Amino acid sequence: MKTEELPEPALDHLVMQLATSAAIELGEIANPITGETNVSLSRARFSIGLLEVLQKKTSGNLSAAEQQLIERALHGIRLAWLRHSNDGA
Repeated sequence: MKTEELPEPALDHLVMQLATSAAIELGEIANPITGETNVSLSRARFSIGLLEVLQKKTSGNLSAAEQQLIERALHGIRLAWLRHSNDGA
């Protein structure tokens, strides 16, 4: 079996993974497995909550770039969540 080369685990990968999960649950991007877009506000809210926990628990321990990454990811995904929740999805 061939070993797959992966990047070193890093905070930016975790943030982007959680933000991508939320975007999939909001139907902002297609599910990579099914190719479909579906909206689940509760699952998206869970991913947003995980990002919020990460932000809170790492507060004071992040570089300016890392803090900005989390803030931007949360801002974008919160706006998408609000847009979908106002649509009555």
